[in-house]
Amino acid sequence: MSVISSKSSILSILKTPGSGPRNSLQQVKFQLPSDIKRIFLNFKSGTNTKEYENLVCTIRDSEFTDDDLLHLLKEAKNCTSLLNYDLRLFVQALILVRWSHRGDNVVKSYQEFVNDLISAHSCHIKLVVDQLIKLFLNYDDSDWINDLPSEKADQQSDDILIDAIKNNFPYFTLPAYKQMAYLYNILKIIQYQSDLRINILQIAFNKLILLDVNSPREDILQYEESSDGILYDEEEEESNSKPKMKHPIANALDLMINVLFKFIKRECFSNEKFNKQKCVELYNDLLIVFENVILPTHQCHHIQFVMFYICSFDTNVASDFLKFLWKIVTLPNISPVIRQTAVGYISSFLARAGFLSLGYLKNYLIKLSDWIHNYITLQDSSLECQLDFKQHCVFYSICQSMFYLIAFRHQDLLNSSIKLVFLQSLNIPKIVSSKLNPLKFCIPSIVENFAAITRAYQLAYCYTIIESNSRKTLPLVGKGGQFIINSIVDMYFPFDPYVLLRTSELITPLYREYKSSLQDITSINSKKRRLCSGTEDEDDFLKEEVPLENTEIVL
Repeated sequence: MSVISSKSSILSILKTPGSGPRNSLQQVKFQLPSDIKRIFLNFKSGTNTKEYENLVCTIRDSEFTDDDLLHLLKEAKNCTSLLNYDLRLFVQALILVRWSHRGDNVVKSYQEFVNDLISAHSCHIKLVVDQLIKLFLNYDDSDWINDLPSEKADQQSDDILIDAIKNNFPYFTLPAYKQMAYLYNILKIIQYQSDLRINILQIAFNKLILLDVNSPREDILQYEESSDGILYDEEEEESNSKPKMKHPIANALDLMINVLFKFIKRECFSNEKFNKQKCVELYNDLLIVFENVILPTHQCHHIQFVMFYICSFDTNVASDFLKFLWKIVTLPNISPVIRQTAVGYISSFLARAGFLSLGYLKNYLIKLSDWIHNYITLQDSSLECQLDFKQHCVFYSICQSMFYLIAFRHQDLLNSSIKLVFLQSLNIPKIVSSKLNPLKFCIPSIVENFAAITRAYQLAYCYTIIESNSRKTLPLVGKGGQFIINSIVDMYFPFDPYVLLRTSELITPLYREYKSSLQDITSINSKKRRLCSGTEDEDDFLKEEVPLENTEIVL
């Protein structure tokens, strides 16, 4: 074959066999050259152009098996960096190969090649888009049932798109603006393909969880307090003057949660008017993602505030969220760890959600106390009841949630004699004095706050039990000379203070901070007990730890 100029290449090399004078040309079996990278380099340097032209013609004229096409795509993918505009004829020939009717592995390989190609060389985008659009015509009669595409054809395109979104999601150590842009764009897809909303949200939350668990609150605060925080490149500067975080991963998380919040607001409001139906539909999708991704993740710090945010739009949504969590708590066939986490969400949500009325708090205090009393009654009637932390870990977590709520919200619960009667109806003395001894296994700071409140208002007297427990926490020598130590509930409160700077602007108006307000709490003999306003100190409800020697925090 003679050397063909680049000007005539498009007209001749890519011309289909039937359009030339050799109408009877038969398709040949494909055989890939041993080293196409060398062929590309020789063509670019002008050393040998004939091999390149033969390769293009071979791809155009050959019949491909799935294995042939897989091999070709693999070789081409390995040479992606070379496939610029100079090698457009090879790219065009490969893009024109029919692939959509082939096996799943071929389709996936083709998709990966195209993704890499257009990411590296934008000059090929028009060609790729044109060919993808032409696939809209690539159906026969058997692909259509009742004037609609078959489920197989529809599902195939969805799977390709979801795989592409998942495989191309930026790694969490990449620059924050790239991750933010990618999240924004994949959420845009939902506007055109709403059926994929759950899939896309699940991919997004799986990636955001990585950011969240790699940026603990303590690390973020330490970075923010330091004077030598990380400086970012100018290309990461935002057009507005909103503060940036010094912790690099927290900065990316803040940006991406902000994108999520805006997406949620846009989905739930039309022209600034709340659309309850659309809000409920989005909430149901987010609830599935929450159950699959967020709830099983131990010690995530901020991503769960997405649920907090959407619940603030409508109290019915918030009520459903609490019902969902309570159902998990009460189902004995669910893992104890998940049940403990769920009750932690309930207590933290009721403590922190400023948009919920007092009625929700009282309702769930009744639910918690009823469950606790039923459990105590069941254990009292059992001959095999033992003080075993692992056996009763869910019970201790539910007790701790109740103690936490009473101590945290005591101002709202005890500002009138009527409300005092409500707390008395919970029969707190029976709980704290039960043989399961919940005060022994709860977090010491919660126990101390709860004991002070119940003592001041004569709801229960816990200090005798606490002192007795303290004496019994001396280490015991077990078999082999090993110390036997006590355990306490390892339960975190997911809606503890929110420390991301940008998105805190949306959370703070909805959020209830802890304020200690009892004056001279140890004066239980005082005839007049009153609340004082105090000052807005740091939210430190769980920070006033009381040392408890020889304890071990376990799940």
